[in-house]
Amino acid sequence: MTRELQPGRQPLLWAALFFSSGIWIGVRAWRPALWWVIAAVAFGLAAVWFIRERSWFAKGLALGAWFLLGALLVQVRGALAVDPRIAELADGSVVTVTGHVIREGYVRASGPRSVRHPVDIETESIEGVGPSEDIKCGVRLTIAEVVERLQNDGVKTYRTDMTGAVSFYLDGKTVTPEVAIIR
Repeated sequence: MTRELQPGRQPLLWAALFFSSGIWIGVRAWRPALWWVIAAVAFGLAAVWFIRERSWFAKGLALGAWFLLGALLVQVRGALAVDPRIAELADGSVVTVTGHVIREGYVRASGPRSVRHPVDIETESIEGVGPSEDIKCGVRLTIAEVVERLQNDGVKTYRTDMTGAVSFYLDGKTVTPEVAIIR
C-alpha cells in the first residue's frame, strides 16, 4: 500500500503564525542576538538534514526556524531616530505642534471621577517663539476629562471605576460613553 503524497495546506499561514509567535516571545524573553542566530541556523540545517527521511520532522524544524527568526528580528531592530532639536523646545515655553495621529489608545479611567485618552502623534512641524521648524518625532498626547465637566455639558455619565467599565469616546465634537454590561 502506497501513501499518496499531498502538499501541505496553508504553509504561509503556518510560517506567519510561528513568525509572529517568535516576535511575541522575542519582546518578552530577551536573549543575546547571537543565541537566536545560532538556534535559527541549527534549526535550518537540521531541517535540511531531515528533509528526505522524515519530511514531517523537517517541516516542524522549519517552522521552529521561522519562530527563532521572528524573535531575532524583533530584538535586533534599531531604536527610533530622535531629532536633537526637540530638546531645544523643551524649555517650558508654549509651542504649536502640527502633526497627524498614528495611533489612538483606549479611553480608561484614571481616577474615581476622571478618564484619560492617550493619542500618539507624529509631528510635521513645531512652531515656538522663533520660526517654524520641520521636526519629525513622536509625541504622546493624553487627554484627561473630568466626569463632572462632561455631566455639565449634558453627557449622560455612569459610575466610572478603576476597572474601565465605562469608556468615553471623544472625537472633538461629541463625547460618546459606552458602558460594559457586567452580570
